[in-house]
Amino acid sequence: MPISTNLAPNGLDGLTAADLTAMPADALSNLTPEEFSSIPADAMGGMSADMLAACPPDALGGMSADMMAALPADAMTGMDAGMMNAMPADAMAGMDAGMMAALPADAMAGIDAGMMNAMPADAMAGMDAGMMSALPADAMAGVDAAMMAALPADAMAGMDASMMSALPAAAMEGMDADMLAACPPDAIGGMDADMMFALPADAMAGMNADLIAAIPPDALGGLSPDMVAAIPADAGFVAPTIGEPGFEAFDTAQDPNFIVPTIEQPEFPADFVAPVFDPAAGGFQTEPGGPGLTDEAANDPNFVAPITGEPGFAEFDEGQGATADGAVDPGADFVGVAPEPVDPGNFAADSQPDAAPVDVPPTAALDQVFAPEPVAEPVPTFDPVAETVSVVADAGASQGAAPAPEPVVAESAPEPAPAPETVVDDAPPPAPEPDIV
Repeated sequence: MPISTNLAPNGLDGLTAADLTAMPADALSNLTPEEFSSIPADAMGGMSADMLAACPPDALGGMSADMMAALPADAMTGMDAGMMNAMPADAMAGMDAGMMAALPADAMAGIDAGMMNAMPADAMAGMDAGMMSALPADAMAGVDAAMMAALPADAMAGMDASMMSALPAAAMEGMDADMLAACPPDAIGGMDADMMFALPADAMAGMNADLIAAIPPDALGGLSPDMVAAIPADAGFVAPTIGEPGFEAFDTAQDPNFIVPTIEQPEFPADFVAPVFDPAAGGFQTEPGGPGLTDEAANDPNFVAPITGEPGFAEFDEGQGATADGAVDPGADFVGVAPEPVDPGNFAADSQPDAAPVDVPPTAALDQVFAPEPVAEPVPTFDPVAETVSVVADAGASQGAAPAPEPVVAESAPEPAPAPETVVDDAPPPAPEPDIV
């Protein structure tokens, strides 16, 4: 029998837990939110599942966190989605893991992001995969890292891509390897680079081949080197190559100094310049066309310096040879073209270092006039008889004080054969005989 409306609302503020226990189940079936809110919190200890189920859904609008905390856990089995939807968000602060575990899965459909956000983190330990799958996707926006860490790993089996994409990136910090392994592959399809970047590196140990295949190309930009190293070998992860979807984002993330700029971090630099991929060079430039090699570029293993003819080359090249005060350091290694010579027609001379000055004695001119003739260097000549090459002095140059050097004959050559001597007849020719008459 329902409580008389003549008692409401003032007649309910004196109820005790024993009073509620003694009442028939339908005693609260005509309560308004105002009447419900007048029930003392400690009296809620006498509530049963049947009594709660008999309450009008909108009556739960009068629930407070203290009243919720006083409810017996098994009374939560009387809840439905309409009642959950009618409850004030802050009433969920009275939930605990036992109460959560007693909720019917379909009652979770009445929860929104505000209610989830008000829930104590440890209450999430009462969830299972069925309850998770019944949650509206947008309710996941109320989850934080502590709540995720409290979730049982197998509850993640109830996730889908839309629920995953609604999760705040920072909530992913509460994931571990077991939770990731329990996710359906299509749930991974809801991840983006921010969410991937926020995952603890050791959570990647939960990856398998199906999960790897489901990672969206854009999310690869959140994979840091230590995350890649934590992926099990049998998961078959293969880094994208140039031209494949996700390559630019993934390649950028391999820089150990790279920070995903969309994640709010106090230490994140306000003047961050994201690297730009240069397909011709196959790498990234930190400051295309920038003035010289900046600190960021100097610490970026993927930095590609501009070359002759590209925008920013002149400024970059000049910066490599400039000291702190702007003066050019002659010992600096320039990149690109050499400096122009003073005399364009005599580049070789202008490009050579100046010779050290030499002291010239005052008698140098006379010394040069009366100096002895220089001795010519031996000139190799070919001996056709010996068929060897010998070195002899030039006859015109052998008139000096130094004698001509002896002929040098190769040791391996045979001795030359003596030339035949010419026989000369010294006798005068016979006189002609006189004619006899």
